[in-house]
Amino acid sequence: MSNSDDVLVTVNEGVKDTVTITKAEYRSKNKQLNVEAISDDSSAVLTVVGYGQMQKKRNGVYALKKDNVASPGATITVTSSSGGSDTENVRYI
Repeated sequence: MSNSDDVLVTVNEGVKDTVTITKAEYRSKNKQLNVEAISDDSSAVLTVVGYGQMQKKRNGVYALKKDNVASPGATITVTSSSGGSDTENVRYI
């Protein structure tokens, strides 16, 4: 490449995946938190803020089940390694 060649570089800053929480449940009797979510980026790593990394199931749904959880509060947030996030209300059962 000589000095007169032009190089085009495209940077997609700000492109984020879409994260959707499909389940956020807390079973009071068992003190168990169950969270499920999906992302439109199949290579993303999803994390429930304050509780840890979610495991990806065969069907593309990410899940986290935690026992012995004190009341998680009114909402749960899931973040993605690809930049997306979602916050939803927790359903108390």
